Amino acid sequence: NTVVLVEGVHSGGLHEVAIAFAVFGFGAILGAVAMPLGLRHAPLRLVMLAGGGLIVVGLGLGALLQSFAGLLALWGYLGLGTALCLTPASYLIRDIAAPGDLQTLFAAQFSITNVALMVGYAAAGWLGATLGLTPTFLILALVAAVATAAAWRLWPNDEDGEGDGNGAPG
Repeated sequence: NTVVLVEGVHSGGLHEVAIAFAVFGFGAILGAVAMPLGLRHAPLRLVMLAGGGLIVVGLGLGALLQSFAGLLALWGYLGLGTALCLTPASYLIRDIAAPGDLQTLFAAQFSITNVALMVGYAAAGWLGATLGLTPTFLILALVAAVATAAAWRLWPNDEDGEGDGNGAPG
């Protein structure tokens, strides 16, 4: 809903839409570049779940958007959260897969991620057009919260000493 928010809500034009996309991208790049350093200090599971938490909070805050500057700050924040969730997937796959399975698992992860994005974009657009942007932000925040909680619950914390020390099963 970036275009709708920028052009419809904040009366911006194509230039402002491009800026909003660039700010999201900057947040994502910042998260990806910081990832190796972050993974030296925090387990993979914690980094990915923190990214999910950032997205939940960010989408919830989206319901309170009042200004274009606020939208830009939120888009950078959501870009960072997205990078923290998605970028470490390659580390996780390498940790849990046999070398002969890597190509298949990377292709599957790429496909699943793109299907999720396609469904998410369609749902966000449909919900935004049907219910309005504030309820859409809240619904998407709820979906992100459920997904993050499920990941937290289903992905063991590795406190029992098994696994690679990064939260991934050994």
